[in-house]
Amino acid sequence: CALAQISSWGGSGEAGSALGGIPSAHRAGRVCLARDLARFLMRHAGGHVAGQKHLEGKVAIVTGGAGGMGSWISRVFAEQGAQVVVADTGADVEGRAGVAPSRPNAVVEEIRNAGGDATAFIGDIADVDVAEDLIRTTLDTYGGLDILVCAHGILRERMVFNMTEEEWDAVVRVHMKGCWAPTKFASIYWRTERERGGRIIYFTSLAGIRGGAGQPHYSAAQAGKVGLMLAVAKELGRYGVTANCISPQASTRMTDRGRGVMEGSADSGIQTSEQA
Repeated sequence: CALAQISSWGGSGEAGSALGGIPSAHRAGRVCLARDLARFLMRHAGGHVAGQKHLEGKVAIVTGGAGGMGSWISRVFAEQGAQVVVADTGADVEGRAGVAPSRPNAVVEEIRNAGGDATAFIGDIADVDVAEDLIRTTLDTYGGLDILVCAHGILRERMVFNMTEEEWDAVVRVHMKGCWAPTKFASIYWRTERERGGRIIYFTSLAGIRGGAGQPHYSAAQAGKVGLMLAVAKELGRYGVTANCISPQASTRMTDRGRGVMEGSADSGIQTSEQA
């Protein structure tokens, strides 16, 4: 097993910390890391009462909940008693394949077959109307919301001198607006239900600090998530809401794609960071 490193930046009264040493397999063992990461998130997503599952009675939204680490977060949250909304488009890693309900529906079916409670939500949560509908659907289905995990994302490698405006806008939109939009409507609910409190967790990347060649748009968006998290934490702390970013290094569809570019695409003029 390789060692996977997770960096965490905390807001709303929780100090940031570097969290490492989670054992995982590299390419052949994605499941090991994804499951460990999901369990790490589970421990930080809600209080625990002896004799109960850790997230018993909690309602969670997981964006990007049908792919990679997001799918394991959905599964582990459900294992620990949460009612989970698996929000995803089912698109490919570039976000170009349109909407494919089969992937989120498959994760929901797996959770239900294991005795959990989950609902699929299909749509582009970077669209403000869709994000509002996501929160409304969650409240209508489960009667509340406790946890918002934004684990979605796309990757389109391009050197800055070759990048088009559309490529820049697409990646920044998915990563940045896709976090802001559901946060906006979740925060409206939490501001109204002040006694409930909530947890916000954004997936970011060390590319936001170190940069990634071939990923100027992706790197900028990851840094932007940290700024968004810090601002949201300051705004929502008075309502009992915490906000955090985590930055996992892992073998996923996105990192494997980047690794393939680095190893086998010298003619493309693209070198991709391994952070995703």
